Amino acid sequence: MQIPDYADTDLYRAGDPTLVNMVDVEGIRSRITVPLLQNGRAIGAIALSRREVRPFTKADISLIERFAKHAVIAIENTRQFTETQEALDLQTATTDVLKAISQDAFDLLSVLQALIEASARRCNASICILFNRDGDELRLGANTGCPREWWPIILRPPTRRTAPTLPGVW
Repeated sequence: MQIPDYADTDLYRAGDPTLVNMVDVEGIRSRITVPLLQNGRAIGAIALSRREVRPFTKADISLIERFAKHAVIAIENTRQFTETQEALDLQTATTDVLKAISQDAFDLLSVLQALIEASARRCNASICILFNRDGDELRLGANTGCPREWWPIILRPPTRRTAPTLPGVW
């Protein structure tokens, strides 16, 4: 979509605040917007503006369309890389937990500790706490990064007002 001169549009003449700001304050007059299309679906756009009234040429448009295609490829490659990295991180965390289980199958605390450490690494969390429920009380099962002085606060029994309302939690 190309706007040869924003000052010559009905929206500008009607006083649209965004367009008035673009033209009168920012000095933008001409603009072209090219969609980023992936499988026929817009996933973004490239917009170029000029401060003078000078429509974009066919050569300009062709170049921008090529850049848009390259941008879509780059976005897709980044998405695939991120998914692959996340899958690898998840596999690594799962391997760590399975290794702990196989080494300490009868030492529940070691297994739980390995589980929360893997969870914290996977989620980039500085603190991870696992609670065991014992009747109406919570017991600290394992933790990583939780300062010891927080434990009395964390282990304080919940009140009706602060108790979670999710089914099956309490």
